[in-house]
Amino acid sequence: MIRLIVSALILIVSFSAAADKDFGGYRLSDPSDIDEIAAELNLSKETVRTLHPETIRNLRVLMKVPSVYTVSDIEPSVIVGPGEIYDSMWMDIRDDRIWIGDRGKDTHDGKSGSVVSMNLNGGDVKREIGFSQLSPLRDIAFAPDSFGFGPENLVVFSQPAVGFAGSLQDHLISRVIVDEGAVERTICELPAGSSRGTELVTGPDGSDFEGHMFVGLASSKSVVKVSPDGSCTPLVTDLPGFTMGLAFTPDGKHLLVGLKDAEQPWVDERTSKGSVIKVDRAGNIVGDPIATGLEMPMSFAYAPKQWGRYAGQLFLVDAGAWQDRPPRGNLLKPDARIYRINDSGKKELVASGFANAIDIRFNKKDLFVSDPQGDYYGGVFIVADQLADFQPGRELPDSIVYKLTYVGR
Repeated sequence: MIRLIVSALILIVSFSAAADKDFGGYRLSDPSDIDEIAAELNLSKETVRTLHPETIRNLRVLMKVPSVYTVSDIEPSVIVGPGEIYDSMWMDIRDDRIWIGDRGKDTHDGKSGSVVSMNLNGGDVKREIGFSQLSPLRDIAFAPDSFGFGPENLVVFSQPAVGFAGSLQDHLISRVIVDEGAVERTICELPAGSSRGTELVTGPDGSDFEGHMFVGLASSKSVVKVSPDGSCTPLVTDLPGFTMGLAFTPDGKHLLVGLKDAEQPWVDERTSKGSVIKVDRAGNIVGDPIATGLEMPMSFAYAPKQWGRYAGQLFLVDAGAWQDRPPRGNLLKPDARIYRINDSGKKELVASGFANAIDIRFNKKDLFVSDPQGDYYGGVFIVADQLADFQPGRELPDSIVYKLTYVGR
């Protein structure tokens, strides 16, 4: 038996030719619609006036929440729907709040994105760092005590410049001083070839990785260790695939690394040769892959004791074929899935129907899922002609945060 969540958050509007009036060369059903559409899509009224009704219809489709299916003892819900977050990336849970780096809103002055937090029910959403105050984000994390940052320990993993070109340049690791207006102070510039970054993680206390941070770099097929002395040195290189998600085993002995085996790291490319491997603190690949037959393994987490029959099992996100830009007039392909590795080492489907699910995090009986949806794209600025071409860039607040709750015994 499966559970299903169907959203009715967004209405698809029909345009009546009989009542149409002319605005900016195109036709809208009524002048009052302009305010409604501008608010819904977070666009200026001037931009809305330039859009053809078909474009608006398609943009509204992109803001729709897809149907998500789960196994019978896991109950899905949406805790943050479209309208709040532009491009939700990897998450951190800290002090009973979910922290997310938001990639949305590129600006021409080289800034992009913000940092959002919310309570564990999705309420009290706060912009901890406002739009376009940071370098273009890839991920955020909190530095360990060994870095000596005290309470100002937010660290960002970012591109040096906005846009697709910026995603191909060597990335940066920086500390953010929030009390000084979100000032970034570079910890280190990553090694040459360190582009198309993925996840930034902090070594758990008491583990073999304690006191350091680690970052995945897709283009160089590597993982880099960030140390308190400001050095960034390769932990492992020449991996047999593009580096995707990172996580640690419960015993703290190994770093899990997701690998995509394909021609390019971030493309809509069908392949089932991805895997999850284990790496020790010396950078050695240990044993056989613990999961195979994946397309884009983006995130992993071990179920806590509150998850009953699943306790201790590895859950993982396979993002499927990554979809930067939505197809004309259609929803994204709902091909991202969450699997678990059962006690026999077999992969079993837990939930499906996500568009571009990128991260999962457990908290007691809840599993949170970050899905940036479909207008995540490396640097398209929002202008009317791009919207008319159905390439809205990063400007739609269409991201979704789901909560999957274990309801079994």
